[in-house]
Amino acid sequence: MKRKIWKEKPIVLLSILLIVSLASCDSLTGMTVEATPIPVIPPVISDLKVVSEGVVLPVNSAELSFAENGIIEEVSVKQGEQVQAGQVIAKLEGLEKMLADILSAQTEVITKQQDLDDIYENYEIDLAQIELEKLEAERNLESAINGKVDKQQGRGDWNDLVRAQANYGMAQAKIDEVQRKYHWFTDNPASDPDRAEVVVALTSAIQERNQALGEINYFMQGPDPLEVGKSDADIGYFTAELEKKEADWLDLLAGPDSDKVALAEAELASAQMKLESLQKDVEDIELTAPFDGMIVVSDLKQGEMVQSGTVLVNLADLSQWRIETTDLTELDIVGINTGGKVRVSFDALPDLELPGIVREIKQIGVNQQGDITYTVKIDLLEQSDQLKWNLTATVIFE
Repeated sequence: MKRKIWKEKPIVLLSILLIVSLASCDSLTGMTVEATPIPVIPPVISDLKVVSEGVVLPVNSAELSFAENGIIEEVSVKQGEQVQAGQVIAKLEGLEKMLADILSAQTEVITKQQDLDDIYENYEIDLAQIELEKLEAERNLESAINGKVDKQQGRGDWNDLVRAQANYGMAQAKIDEVQRKYHWFTDNPASDPDRAEVVVALTSAIQERNQALGEINYFMQGPDPLEVGKSDADIGYFTAELEKKEADWLDLLAGPDSDKVALAEAELASAQMKLESLQKDVEDIELTAPFDGMIVVSDLKQGEMVQSGTVLVNLADLSQWRIETTDLTELDIVGINTGGKVRVSFDALPDLELPGIVREIKQIGVNQQGDITYTVKIDLLEQSDQLKWNLTATVIFE
């Protein structure tokens, strides 16, 4: 374990020894020697440096295992080969059936989503339809009310009465004229054609007068109770119809049927959960690379039975390296801070020194051969292709 070092120490003792030696020589020879002033040199004391051992590790590395038990069906990448993030390294048996189940589940999700969409689309159509029906019911009720108003005013308007009176007058004048002609033929026998013609004309004139008189009497009377009653029945029918349409319209304004929506949403959610579960199962039987890197160690063998959680592959990005210390004690760690600068050298590479920076200090120490040690993680500010996994490094904390 490497300890703290000091670069230089005070050099006061040498000056004292020199003065004592000169004094001794003077006393031995009996000679008088004039002392030459010696300049006072202050001690040079360097800052304390903490030195630690560490190891070289990849910035990104991972131990990979299957999440399910099974038999390895295919190994796509061998040890020493490069992979990209998301690339399948190996897979267990059963993938084809899972993919078929996923396709079926995807179809079910699409169907359930369409069912839910149809509820909202049909709602818009139903709302537009009920608005049209409500408008028609409003028009029918308005027409029935106006019809009753007309019927309550009488059986005809003033013009109808005037027309009937005019017809009565013309019919009466025709009767008077025919009666005068009839007197000319009263003495003729009944079989006389001229007399018969006059009788026919007189009968027709009397019928016209009676019809005109009937119209006058009709128009002179009040409203027809039957017609008014029919109008009341129409008003009641169209009022009830309008109330129903308005109630249906108000119900639709609140949105689609909540029970139908809830059921459709529940069925869609169930289909989606089933699909996600199947997709997770596929992920569990496929071993994929979480990042770009190299297969450093691989224990994958086609046809072998594997247990979930058993580490089969070590993956690492060997282009980016970091340092982890292994021997910083509780006395050393108090002077080290995150963000502090370091210099890193390597036992196997004496000509290589790289700058770095403290990225993380683990807060919990561990007992290592009686010493409490803390791990410090260091980011290298420069990289070198000479570095290897687990090379020994020397870290000087500045």
